[in-house]
Amino acid sequence: IGRTDIVKHQIITGSAKPIKQPPRRLPLAKRDVACQAVDKMLKDGVIEPSTSPWSSPVVLVAKKNGNLRFCVDYRKLNDATIKDSYPLPRIDDTLDALGGSQWFSTLDLKSGYWQVAMDPADKEKTAFSIGGGLWHFRVMPFGLCNAPATFERLMDHVLAGLPWNICLVYLDDIIVHGRTFSEQLENLRKVFACLRKANLKLSPEKCNLFRREVKYLGHIISFEICKRGNHRTDILESSDTTESLSRKVCRNRYLLVVMDYFSKWPEAYALQNQEAKTVATVIVNEFVCRFGVPLELHSDQGTNFESAVFQEMCSLLVYERPDPEVVESYSTYVRELQENLQVTHDFARKYIDQSFESMRKRYDVDSSACIFNEGDQVWLYNPRKKKGRSVKLMRPWEGPKLAKMNQHEKEQRSTYQTW
Repeated sequence: IGRTDIVKHQIITGSAKPIKQPPRRLPLAKRDVACQAVDKMLKDGVIEPSTSPWSSPVVLVAKKNGNLRFCVDYRKLNDATIKDSYPLPRIDDTLDALGGSQWFSTLDLKSGYWQVAMDPADKEKTAFSIGGGLWHFRVMPFGLCNAPATFERLMDHVLAGLPWNICLVYLDDIIVHGRTFSEQLENLRKVFACLRKANLKLSPEKCNLFRREVKYLGHIISFEICKRGNHRTDILESSDTTESLSRKVCRNRYLLVVMDYFSKWPEAYALQNQEAKTVATVIVNEFVCRFGVPLELHSDQGTNFESAVFQEMCSLLVYERPDPEVVESYSTYVRELQENLQVTHDFARKYIDQSFESMRKRYDVDSSACIFNEGDQVWLYNPRKKKGRSVKLMRPWEGPKLAKMNQHEKEQRSTYQTW
């Protein structure tokens, strides 16, 4: 693993007191994995023994391949950290800058965060324990709220002399592009020189050089098209049909026009048919992948683009309602009933908080004060909150206490106050 000295990660907590959390219990099978991970990090110089007053618990998260990933839960430390506002590049701007290129190479830094050293004054804040010792990180660990900002600042500094028509970077993912093979080769030499100067190391098994089509930031990029990866759009694909689709002898019969009414330009796409699968593929690959999910969808040909499914897709990127193999053909009456039911549910969710507040006010109007006599035993309602403790486990009542009459009440002979 490389180690750069250009930047060091700081954890600015201001006047916050050290946060100490007890280690969480791990199953015996997972405890061996955690101990092996700690031993490997000690051997690689990633961590070192600590006497820090800070401590965060360890969690083991399952990977896609079934293995376990060693993670530290820094949520409470992040709550006490002053946030860094250094921006990350917009993914849509990054993809637009690749237009016109025919050759692509993707580079991935080997354990990118671990190639950034921690500030010596803040190492102790990264301390963690698995129940048999205390360690802290010598390098920037995963899970810190300001780690992405620090790493993006580092990469912008390392590749500061290279414009967007040579390479683009998003955290530890770098893409080098060029219009010709010779231009791509020269651009790669410039990027390698910058990384070598900063002492940053790449992961060879994750690098793809001189490709016509590459995967980058969840998108498949080539000279002809930029589309989202299949893992993002599988749920939007229509189910398999029981019979083969008929092929059209003539050319395109339909024309789909997608227009952003906040700007002045439309885009037109030729369609062979108006089937849902064809329209959804064009909308996702040609529009959503480039500009994001639209707020609304409108059509001048009827309600086929204004269904509840499309409206859900405008608010959520993925619509996860199961799609039956056989779609029933509802009558107009049944469809109106379903739409009215959906509107009623939306109305109830929207005004439920307002209803709760109205009920509370009506209860307060009917309630009356209770008058106590001197010497009565009473309970005092005092809902004080203590930091770090759940409200559900705290007692909001104190007592029993004796009711006493103050001097003013003795003179007025009216009301009483509890102490």
